[in-house]
Amino acid sequence: MRRLLIFGFCLLVLMASAAASNGAGTRSPFEFGVGARELALGGSAVSSCDGATAPYWNPSRLASVEQISISGFHCRLFEGDVAYQYLGLVVPTLDWGSFGVGVFRLGIDGIEERDESNMLTGTFSDNRLAFYLAYGRAFDQYDLGVSLTVEQHSLADYSASSSPGLMLSVGRRFNLGPGPFSILEVAVNARNLLRPEIKLADAAVSYPLELNTGLSLTLHPESSGRHVVMLSADGITTEGNDPTLAAGLEYDFSGMLQIRGGWRDGNTALGAGIEYAGIGFDYALVERDLGSLHLFTLTSSFGTPASERRRLRVEQREKAFNDAMAGQLTDRNRELVDKMTVQGKQQMQDNQLAPAAESFDRALFVARGAGLDTTTICALLTETRTQLDFQVRSTQLQQYVDSAQARLDTADFIGVRYFARLALEIDSTSAQAAELSAQAEAAIAQESQREQFIQTQLAAVDSLLAYGRLAEAQAMVRTLDEVAPNNPLVALAVRKVNFDSWRNSAGAAYDLGDYAAALSSIDSALTLFPGHQWCLDFREKCRQTLHPASAATVVSKAAPLSHELQKEVDGAYRQAQAAFTGGDLPGAIAGWEKVERLAPGYQSVRDYLVNSYKFLGVELYGQNRLPEALDVWRKAAALAPRNAEIAAYVKRTENEIQKLKAMSYDAR
Repeated sequence: MRRLLIFGFCLLVLMASAAASNGAGTRSPFEFGVGARELALGGSAVSSCDGATAPYWNPSRLASVEQISISGFHCRLFEGDVAYQYLGLVVPTLDWGSFGVGVFRLGIDGIEERDESNMLTGTFSDNRLAFYLAYGRAFDQYDLGVSLTVEQHSLADYSASSSPGLMLSVGRRFNLGPGPFSILEVAVNARNLLRPEIKLADAAVSYPLELNTGLSLTLHPESSGRHVVMLSADGITTEGNDPTLAAGLEYDFSGMLQIRGGWRDGNTALGAGIEYAGIGFDYALVERDLGSLHLFTLTSSFGTPASERRRLRVEQREKAFNDAMAGQLTDRNRELVDKMTVQGKQQMQDNQLAPAAESFDRALFVARGAGLDTTTICALLTETRTQLDFQVRSTQLQQYVDSAQARLDTADFIGVRYFARLALEIDSTSAQAAELSAQAEAAIAQESQREQFIQTQLAAVDSLLAYGRLAEAQAMVRTLDEVAPNNPLVALAVRKVNFDSWRNSAGAAYDLGDYAAALSSIDSALTLFPGHQWCLDFREKCRQTLHPASAATVVSKAAPLSHELQKEVDGAYRQAQAAFTGGDLPGAIAGWEKVERLAPGYQSVRDYLVNSYKFLGVELYGQNRLPEALDVWRKAAALAPRNAEIAAYVKRTENEIQKLKAMSYDAR
């Protein structure tokens, strides 16, 4: 109902503008109009004319033309020999609007020429030509157009051309949303703002100012979209003439068949059109005071639509930028690989084999991820590891011998035998290791009976624990601890018994509902065996019982971007691309992060962020800033969770950080 009120209001505006005419002038012989479709609509074409007829009716309509369009119009006036013809051409551009040309001809040939005695002396022609040069372009939400016109009249031996005329127009399209009323178009056209003047012999004629206001409303009576109805209405105000109204109705079936009707100045018009594969044929029967006119128009549209060409251009630009970005990232990765390789070679020269192997390993990792040649790096890494292995084996041999000697000093003969055997595995010819091994075997033989007793008692302790006889196991380990206080197996048995004691206490407290006491007992058990999985699971169970988790999920739906926010997103996107092209990677990331925050998924911004995060992480990784590299790669993984390369970066860095933490713990 609201849209019907809008349409009715616009009709009242048309009627009011048409009622305000005053002045004087002579109209152009081409004021009849052009186009079988437009004239079948009663000439109510200011807001609904086709592209190739827009240079005459309304040049602002050129702004919405998508394809190159050419149109030819023909009519014989009132069954006579007077030809009324038109040829129009429209060429849309990608960024500069659309240009149109229209050429009229109104003329007759073979007019008899007689002398004063009425004797036939020959024939002559009377021709009127009009040339329209038009331009239309969209500015923000409005379509603007301008058209220049020049007329030429030749009669027998007389010929004259008019001064230029100027026409300006403005239009706007309103999308009314879902429902049967889908599109409302409004346009205003001022013709002869510069009045053309033509002089033939001694008579000079100038054309009056004309103001045309039009609107059209498009309806879709049903949801399939196969049936479309268009209503149009124009108000025409001309100096020296009464105001007029024109109205038209068009029914379109599947974009192929059209049926039209119109009314103007008490005269009716009918017409039909058919369109297929970009070629259209239109016919109109128009009633005029002197009789009926049969009008024909042939129209062809061809070429890729301008919107599609713009989309393809954007894709090509994005592809070119992506290629350039990939090239820059590859170059930077190559520089980083070269830097780490040079660093590794220097470390090899300084006999720092372990750091050199790490440098080569990281260089190999980055090179493989970037698709670079790894032959040289692999060779250097192999050579370094070979030297490092020899160095490590020599060092380890001495460490095993020293460890065996230290165990011998503390009478730990099993430890002596263990480290001596490890040393012999490295170098079977080591005399020192062989001697230590022999001493250990002799000492172990002497203590075999004592050890056998201890082993029997330890087996009994394990059996008691297995059957849950904790008190008896506790009494037995106290006796063993007194007999062999320095025996590591006895110490382990003591830990096991104490561990089971704490576990039983935790289970009993949990059964009684004392979850805090259960949690305290299980923490005590974990001090004896920190990684025990049952204890970890039990502790988590206690914590969940004491502090149940709650979560709420809020689902939000992203609102569409406003016009101002869209401009801000476009600006940030272009600035980020410029920053990356200029080598400012942090600036580019900041800009793309802003775009992703304001408009998630905008164009290729996620791909750009993933690539930028990946390379920034590689740089940080090469600088041994592992936590920072891990944070950056996790951002990339959040945007591209299925990217195997980024997942490998994250996993490797996490493993390296864990190894460093483990080494730090052992050192304490």
